[in-house]
Amino acid sequence: MWKAGEKQIAIAKESAGAALAAAEAATLQAKAAIGVALASLELKQIFLIGLKNVHSVNGGVVDGGLDLREFCGLDLHFKNVGRTPTRLIMQCVEWRVSFGLPAEPDCQAFFPFAPDTVLRPDDVSGRIFCANFQLSREQRDAVRERKASLWVYGIIGYEDFLGEYREKIYCVQWIGEDPILGSPVTFVTLLVPHHYVKKY
Repeated sequence: MWKAGEKQIAIAKESAGAALAAAEAATLQAKAAIGVALASLELKQIFLIGLKNVHSVNGGVVDGGLDLREFCGLDLHFKNVGRTPTRLIMQCVEWRVSFGLPAEPDCQAFFPFAPDTVLRPDDVSGRIFCANFQLSREQRDAVRERKASLWVYGIIGYEDFLGEYREKIYCVQWIGEDPILGSPVTFVTLLVPHHYVKKY
């Protein structure tokens, strides 16, 4: 009787362990399915705009080159590459002219989106023209002489269909022209530190 009882207990423990493992596996599968369905933003396009002054709202796209205008603006477009809609919450766009970047993104100016700004799956945001700036002569000379680069980085905050807040961090570097071929090049992400482009 005692040995039979021990055997039944062992069987019960084994069954409970199997049930727990199956439940954990099902939970992981459900989380994976939800993760695939969640909205996810990517920087689809970014244009450098040449402006007449720092307050201008219209200008021409700079197609490349190392001779930058004194007054510039940024035109950004984001794409929802997920499977569910997302509501855009806020954004921050920063720029700097330097040889490299600081160890961590330094985002200071945050701006909210209108409450009804929604991106459905595969939608690309309209023009986000939000960051006009002025380059000094020293900064433009440094870019032209390849002693420094124009970097643009920032954060876009959004809400998924579960109501969870998420952020996309991005960063790009203005190359100007191919160092070998001399052909025009705009923004690239080849030399960007990995922690400037993480998603969470």
